[in-house]
Amino acid sequence: MGKLVSLLALVAIALTVFILVWHKPKSLREFLAILYPDESKKLDYGFPYHARTHLLSAGEMAFYRVLLEAVGDRYKIAMKVRLADVITCPADSWHAGYGPRISQKHVDFVLTEPSDFRIVAVIELNDRTHRQTRRRKRDEFLREALRVADVPFVTFVAAPSYNEHSVKAALADALGMTQPASRELSH
Repeated sequence: MGKLVSLLALVAIALTVFILVWHKPKSLREFLAILYPDESKKLDYGFPYHARTHLLSAGEMAFYRVLLEAVGDRYKIAMKVRLADVITCPADSWHAGYGPRISQKHVDFVLTEPSDFRIVAVIELNDRTHRQTRRRKRDEFLREALRVADVPFVTFVAAPSYNEHSVKAALADALGMTQPASRELSH
């Protein structure tokens, strides 16, 4: 029995050395994940995260499909864009508190030029949550910040379905304010 225990200990040591030399784990957690691969999924650093199933809600997806048809090849559509990637401010203003006000906010959709991804317009869907006081203040801030930055801003009331012609008309109207009249959304 003593020889068996010694042999098992020797095998365990050899396996450990092999893993350390061959796989070079950087932490005990990685080492354990190599030894127990089925258990490694449970080694989550204590984070409460899980994957979402879809990037867009059902309502956003319904709008996106119509928006895609409405703009065709004329524009690219970016989704769930951080506001600070659309507008910015000088470093001193950023550090004075204006930066954090835009870095934590996202907009639903951004239209860009396909050739150089120049920002053309920001689009927001307003569902019933936009009636809440806190959300109305956020919407007013967003509207004013985009106005000052000279970025066209178009809102649509969230609905179960959308009309492509209405979306085209609203976009043409909004873009007509800052774009040449000859520029059209359709080919």
